[in-house]
Parts: sequence; structure tokens; C-alpha cells
Amino acid sequence: MALSYMARQICLPETVARHKYISTYFRVFSGNYLVILDIVIKCVYVTNTVLQIYALNIFLGTSYNEYYGFKVAKSLMYGKNLLRSDTFPRVTMCDIKVRVLGNVHRRTMQCALPLNLYIEIIFIFIWFWFVFVACVSSLNVLVCIMRAVNPADGRSYVKKKLIAMGEY
Repeated sequence: MALSYMARQICLPETVARHKYISTYFRVFSGNYLVILDIVIKCVYVTNTVLQIYALNIFLGTSYNEYYGFKVAKSLMYGKNLLRSDTFPRVTMCDIKVRVLGNVHRRTMQCALPLNLYIEIIFIFIWFWFVFVACVSSLNVLVCIMRAVNPADGRSYVKKKLIAMGEY
């Protein structure tokens, strides 16, 4: 009651009233405000990870229907070596200016880029790490939903916490 009086005094009654209605709805009528909030936040985690995988594929320049990590895994399964990569080339052609007796000559030479091997391995690890995190997070969301649906599991969870606190 005091909150609605203060809301009229601040001149933001609809915002406070809407927040009060939403929090009352989740707290009083369903009793699952924190559970629903936890599930929503975990879904945001999964969405974030999937979008990071998609952004990494765009950054690495793979086609829309082909993911970088699956492409690398398929090439390794068929026995292809990682030494030849289109995304991170190990050898390229470089234009170099060479001075010989005051004259500048342009030469095209083959340049080795050994650092690209390590960079590619790092990106492969990051890609598969994102896939692992997305899978574990999705599984975590499903487990959380199953626990929220099963009321006996919720009671046993609270009972275990009360026993651990020494209140039961």
C-alpha cells in the first residue's frame, strides 16, 4: 500500500504498477519467479554461445551452410593434412622491393607463414569449445526445465538444502 502511495508521488504510477503486477503474478500466482528467471537466463546463455559460433564462422569466411569446425573434422577424418588450409595459408607469394646498386627491383617470392598453423589450431579449439559449451548449456536448460516440472524434485532439493543448513 505504501508503495502505491509513493508511486503516485513520484509521477510514475504505471511503471511501478506494471512492475508490481508482473512480480506479483510470478511470485503469488505461479510461485516460480526465480525458476522461470533462471531458465530464461540459461536460454540467453545458449543463444549467446550459438551466436558466437555463427559470428566465428562469418569471421573465418566459411559458407553459410558449412561450419568451420565440421569442415576441419571432416578433412581430418578423410586423412587430409592440416598443413594445407584455405583459411590460414602456410605459404603465399610476397612482393618484395630489392635495391641493387641504387636501382629498385620488384621481386615476387614465396613467403612462409608458420604462425598461421598455430592460429588455425587456436581457432579450431575455440570453435569446438563453443560447441561444447552450447551443448552443455542446452542440456543444463533441459535439466532445469525437468526439475521445474517435477514438484517432488523441488521438494527434495529444498529438503537437502535445509538439512545442509541444519534447519530441518
